[in-house]
Amino acid sequence: MKPRALYNLSKSLRQLSPQLRIQLQGYHAYRYSYFVDNSSRGLDCTYARATARFHEQEQQQFLDQLIAMSSELSPCNDLVLLSRAITLVQANETQDNL
Repeated sequence: MKPRALYNLSKSLRQLSPQLRIQLQGYHAYRYSYFVDNSSRGLDCTYARATARFHEQEQQQFLDQLIAMSSELSPCNDLVLLSRAITLVQANETQDNL
C-alpha cells in the first residue's frame, strides 16, 4: 500500500468510535498515522516505514477484522468509515496482484 493511501486509511480508522478503535489498536494500519503525524520526518519516519512493512504482512488478518466488525454494526457513521477502509485495503490487494 502506498504511504499516502495507508496514511488516509489510518486517519479514517482514528475517526471511529472509541469501542471500535480499541479493537484496532493492535494493527499497524491503525498506528501508522500516529508515527507520521508525530515525527518531523513525516512519511519518511523510520517507525512509519517499518509500520507500513508490518502492515503488508498482516493485511489479510486486518481485512478480516474490518469485515467482522462491519457485519456487527447497524447503519451508522462507523459503518461508513469501515466500508471505506475495507475498500481501500481490497483495492490495494488488487493492485498488488497486477
